[in-house]
Amino acid sequence: MPYWIGVILACVGEGKRDRPPGVADSATDSGAPTGSSAPARARNVLIVLADDLGTDKVAGYAEHPAPPPTPNIDALAAAGVLFRNAWGYPSCSPGRASVLTGRYGRRTGIGDVVDPDSSYSLPEREVTLAEVLPANWSTSLVGKWHLAGYGAPELADGPGTQGFGWFSVSLSNLQDTPEPDDGYYHWMQDQNGVLSWQSTYATTVQVDQALARIAVMPEPWAMVLLLNAPHTPYDLPPSELYDVPVEPYWQPDYQAAIVQAMDAEVGRLLSGVDLHDTLVLFASDNGTAEQAITPPRDPSEGKLTTFEGGINVPLVVAGPGVARGAESTALVHLVDLFATVADVGGVSINALTGDDGVAIPIDGQSLLPLAADPTRSGRTTVYTETFRPLGTSAPRTNDERVVRDGRFKLVSNEVSGLTRLYDLAGRNDDGPDLLAAGELAPEAATALVTLTASLQEFRATLVPQPAP
Repeated sequence: MPYWIGVILACVGEGKRDRPPGVADSATDSGAPTGSSAPARARNVLIVLADDLGTDKVAGYAEHPAPPPTPNIDALAAAGVLFRNAWGYPSCSPGRASVLTGRYGRRTGIGDVVDPDSSYSLPEREVTLAEVLPANWSTSLVGKWHLAGYGAPELADGPGTQGFGWFSVSLSNLQDTPEPDDGYYHWMQDQNGVLSWQSTYATTVQVDQALARIAVMPEPWAMVLLLNAPHTPYDLPPSELYDVPVEPYWQPDYQAAIVQAMDAEVGRLLSGVDLHDTLVLFASDNGTAEQAITPPRDPSEGKLTTFEGGINVPLVVAGPGVARGAESTALVHLVDLFATVADVGGVSINALTGDDGVAIPIDGQSLLPLAADPTRSGRTTVYTETFRPLGTSAPRTNDERVVRDGRFKLVSNEVSGLTRLYDLAGRNDDGPDLLAAGELAPEAATALVTLTASLQEFRATLVPQPAP
């Protein structure tokens, strides 16, 4: 057992701890049981978001017969709650935007990858988790930004304009700059608006910087670590970080080595965090990329698709007030991380307004009640989407909306009008399209009606806003 996991197992559930002024008790604010046995409330928050890490690549999910070794992520799950039915987006930029804003892509305009040559960026009007926290909170962001194209005027200071007190990021994917041999050992760093080239393995640098910031940030603090790993390019990590066998030119092996190295560095990060008062949220933005998927998973149903392999992502929560060694089948989404951070900070997401005084709709829900009691059911449906072009009101050339309940999943292509219905019971993939198979069984027919109505509610609720 890693040393850090012993710390969290010893400290979780100790009881109430001192809180900063204005932070409400978890018993009233997060659905935890009332009375003297109410769990402790986190003082700090650590978010770690992997890139292109599907549930098939995390051993603790046991959804693939040969996953890479992920002992530290698995140990985190053993000390907290593993969510089985977490949704992200088919690609990385909207996943990152939803974590930071708590809002679906239809609201932020980021429904697909922000291309390197794009001038689009996360609108400055968006309120991020750094901006929603009370003024006494310290905030830092490290890792992959990828929420602005290289043509965006505010690119170099993106996290700064969105409220983070300190940041050090790669601007996009590591290979997206026009330099030769761009990758994990040659990448551009933007530290508080100052650009420089780095030659140390990117995941190691990012964890080093996160640890350095955690050591100096006054409490309470929120650290957001947006890893590039295990996204392409598939550069082999330093040898001390992996020992999986790698067959030359076989991309799944290279990605497995990157996953193992990422897990090792996540373990190093967690060993440097005071886990008795820090809520840890580990997730991924989207599923595994096609070139890294191996049987029995279907490579055509991974990243960039709305199949489960593209949108069902790992999500683990651990820390004060969180159940230990539990699993939750509740329907959750990356937008919930924003609401969870706001909850820890004692902020009501129902009272947020912009500079113009207009209410800001937040799509996420706090995970704290579900983490405290994993038997709770949460929302009845969960939604995600993908669309192009970026923006909130542009005509779409590609547009899919997806909604599911506890068993069935409905996919609607908003351009062609075609729909697909799946029964997810007992599966890690989608299975056959029930609508293509002919007459529906009574349960499926009922689900089609209710999910169609739910999808229509999302269409009506997610009203496009004027482009910034």
